[in-house]
Amino acid sequence: MQTLARRSAVLVMGLVALGLLVVLLSTSWGLASEYGTGSGSLAVFAVLPIGAAACAAGLARPGRATAVALVGFVVVTIAGLPVSAELGQRDRHERFVAEDASFTCNGPNAEAEIPAEVDGAFHVPAHPAGFTLYGPVSSSQAGCTAAIHGDDPAASFAAWRGSLLDTGWKVERDDAEVVVVDDGVRLTLYVDQGLSMLNATAVDADVCADGRATTHDDGRVSAC
Repeated sequence: MQTLARRSAVLVMGLVALGLLVVLLSTSWGLASEYGTGSGSLAVFAVLPIGAAACAAGLARPGRATAVALVGFVVVTIAGLPVSAELGQRDRHERFVAEDASFTCNGPNAEAEIPAEVDGAFHVPAHPAGFTLYGPVSSSQAGCTAAIHGDDPAASFAAWRGSLLDTGWKVERDDAEVVVVDDGVRLTLYVDQGLSMLNATAVDADVCADGRATTHDDGRVSAC
């Protein structure tokens, strides 16, 4: 009876250790996938699955196999944190690249449909590697604005500035903002609260309706 109870306790504690390890690694992956960082702060929580595994080992019959299993579990736990974080960061990068390649203001959840030539203007400049479009973050019937994601936000403006100037479009402005125009469409690169933004709008659009002055508010587009 004591042997059965001991084995049951070892099994329960082993499952608890595995469960805690799965939660820890999935949380590490999730933080890295969503925010690109933050998983390093989880290292302190590695003591939970390791502690549960140590309890299971203490209840088990002592021997070489038990010691090897415990050491292996500790190694997997410690090595698993940076590996899961790296996989999460890769997922985040792949997601941004895919969103950049398919970026459109006229998607299925668009609150306002903009002209096709304005929507297509986002893909006229070459998209600099490492600086991808996402959103839209604001829109109207005349245009919309995409935010630019990059590991170095300060470098995103310079990277996209070069791409806009290389389009061959007429340069209207090249200072704190970069504005290029061609065939009735205007692209404007600017910085808002530390983030680079790219706006596309029809040249003859009212300034108030160019997509920069409107925001999504509770699922609705509010005009300025």
